[in-house]
Amino acid sequence: MANNNNVDDKGDPDLALSLSLPTPHTNASSSTTPSPSPTITTVTPLHLNQETPRSHSRRNNTPSSPPSTIEPPYPWSTNLRATIHPLSFLISNNRTTISDTMQCRHCNTHHPITYQLQPCFQELSTFIRDNKHAMHDRAPHAWLNPPYLTCPSCSQPKSLKPCISPKKRSINWLSLLLGQNLGFCTLEQLKYFCKHTRNHRTGAKDRVLYLTYLALCKQLDPSGPYNVKYGIDRVLDTLPRMYQLAQGGTALLGPGVNTKKGFDVKVLCCDGEETKLPFCSARKQI
Repeated sequence: MANNNNVDDKGDPDLALSLSLPTPHTNASSSTTPSPSPTITTVTPLHLNQETPRSHSRRNNTPSSPPSTIEPPYPWSTNLRATIHPLSFLISNNRTTISDTMQCRHCNTHHPITYQLQPCFQELSTFIRDNKHAMHDRAPHAWLNPPYLTCPSCSQPKSLKPCISPKKRSINWLSLLLGQNLGFCTLEQLKYFCKHTRNHRTGAKDRVLYLTYLALCKQLDPSGPYNVKYGIDRVLDTLPRMYQLAQGGTALLGPGVNTKKGFDVKVLCCDGEETKLPFCSARKQI
């Protein structure tokens, strides 16, 4: 029986062992279809300087800068913001009267006003020459608080003030200067002027107003004494004198005065006269 089983096992084709790889079964009845050929897609090379295309355009929210020149708002204005023609140009073109408009705070009536160019500027120039050393780079009270005029319509005193354009580039700077009415401008309007005339525009209103007055006078008379000399410049100019005073006061106060009480106060008083700056002594520091 055992031999018969062995013979049967060997004769069975399903039990034949083979070391070769099996061949896939093919269906004779089915037709053989060739495999599809691969599709070749052409890829455009991307250069380093070439941007990747985007599906939507990017919106530019950066505000455009204002033009450098404008239409002159007045015959005595230039095409630059907050800039007027010099006095020689205005006189040669017969611009000797400067007009403006005043408004009453009570009856809201508008009244024209004119300023004589040369007499008004001469009066202002004389005031600056005589009082500049005592201003300490600050506008005086007369500039900071200009008086209101009496209205000719309602006869109300202290009610008439100049009409200042809400558009800063259309402000009549020359008429405000000649009438010494720049104090009616807001601090923002004065900073606008200093910005476009490249002046220092930080600080209190009396400081910015002072710079506005001197800058406008400088535009009218470029050769006049209207240069703004900052405090640090005046200190640097007087450093040799201050050094002599600090050594012992022999330059101006006399020998041996540095050992006396109140020497620091006297030195600072001399420094204040030299630099026109309000020096003060820090007491009980040493």
